[in-house]
Amino acid sequence: MCLALQKPEIIVAKEDIVCYKVMIEYPRNNGIWTSPYMGMAYREGHSYELGKKLNLLDSSKTIKEYRYRVEEGFHSFTSLSEALFFLNAFEARYPCLNRCSDASRYVVVKCIIPKGTTYAEGLFFDWGNKFLSFCSEKIICEGKIENE
Repeated sequence: MCLALQKPEIIVAKEDIVCYKVMIEYPRNNGIWTSPYMGMAYREGHSYELGKKLNLLDSSKTIKEYRYRVEEGFHSFTSLSEALFFLNAFEARYPCLNRCSDASRYVVVKCIIPKGTTYAEGLFFDWGNKFLSFCSEKIICEGKIENE
């Protein structure tokens, strides 16, 4: 997942920021979710740190008005509606996970970018859609959103 930005701006959170991640839930994994792109495991109530600074890249390969990008970090969506929009697009593209297996499904997880964390805000482009997103150096997984 890659975050595209119009300006080369990295921000420090002045307060906790609520955000959302779309994950894969495997019931046999006892409450551990997996990110669909990187396959990283996340658990409710746990905090995760990148361990390095966000790296802002300047690239002519991205969309012209979104010249800058951040590739490494904890990617999340800016709102529940953006996460659900992505989830619907993802399910449409990869329907088998939810429809072919009783053992796994896509879920939305509420997260926090803690106050004082460095992050960037921009767009994630995929399947012809734009999703308002964050990329941060730290994230806390609060819990799965029920009845999404």
